[in-house]
Amino acid sequence: MLGGRIKQRIVSTVLAVGLGTSYSTAFDLDAVERLRSKAICADCDLSGASMTGSYLPGAILTNANLTGVDLKESNMNGADLSRANFSGAELSGASLNYANLSGANLSNANLSKASLSGANLSNASLSGAVLTGASLRGARLAQVQLSGANLEGANLHLVLT
Repeated sequence: MLGGRIKQRIVSTVLAVGLGTSYSTAFDLDAVERLRSKAICADCDLSGASMTGSYLPGAILTNANLTGVDLKESNMNGADLSRANFSGAELSGASLNYANLSGANLSNANLSKASLSGANLSNASLSGAVLTGASLRGARLAQVQLSGANLEGANLHLVLT
């Protein structure tokens, strides 16, 4: 049992140093390690992880469970986040320019002041999401669910529907 605790502590410490976070606990610590080392973690469970300020451009997180994850101020430009579950996630100030978020669940996520310029949000759910001051310039929003979303002050210039 002690070995498991030590492994958890080591992975959390490595993640904190490697991704610039202060503390991290994820449901699947092996998934966190895969993401840290290769930026590839399709179908993995990172629910509840605290990864504020992470540098993950081009990451592949298709079908990943990111429920309640904290990725505030993170760089995920060009990432493949298609069909990922970000419900209740903290993404304020995150950079998601040209990211593929098609089919993603972003319901009740905080995307205030996030940059989603050129992002593909086709068939995504943004129900109840907070997008105040977010930039969606040139984003693809075909078939997006926006019921209850707060878009106050969001830049919707050149949005494609």
